[in-house]
Amino acid sequence: PGLFIPILEKSGEIIDLDLSMLETLCNDIHNYRNQGYIIVPASCNLSRRDFEFSDIEDRIINIIRKYNVQTRDIVIEVTETTNLEEKDRLAQFINTMKKNGIMTSVDDFGTGYSSLSVLRDFKVNEIKIDRSFINRETISDSDEIIISSIIDMAKKLNINVICEGVETEKQIEFLTRLGCFRAQ
Repeated sequence: PGLFIPILEKSGEIIDLDLSMLETLCNDIHNYRNQGYIIVPASCNLSRRDFEFSDIEDRIINIIRKYNVQTRDIVIEVTETTNLEEKDRLAQFINTMKKNGIMTSVDDFGTGYSSLSVLRDFKVNEIKIDRSFINRETISDSDEIIISSIIDMAKKLNINVICEGVETEKQIEFLTRLGCFRAQ
């Protein structure tokens, strides 16, 4: 992915991949439900470039409806924005998803320039704390304060929290102590 995704983003063709992945996901969910499996929400990432298409919301909604997938079974992941124009477009997107019952998540939370305003301004269902906060040899007091504060703020705003890049028991114990019970 590190090789071909930047190429697709640069060319603007990333939307084809993202929508194809969403369609595959929705088809799989539809088939699993028909086979009697219990469905848990599954995530699908979008590129920032996808928001250049004014009909991205309609295209996502149409794919979900095409496969008769319950909106509670899909989470659309977006990344933090770095400029005001992107922020406005992202807010519009998240609001449209929310109005249609589709959950949203902010991926790599804490790496953008607008982390706190994301919590304030966007009505997302979850945030994924970026792996860079815990993938260190030693987690400093500052790291702990920041992570703990993010978790506390999100909980008070009724936003689910997932921590990315969790690979060790020590990290699990650390996050559990801070009140984060979901990881990837």
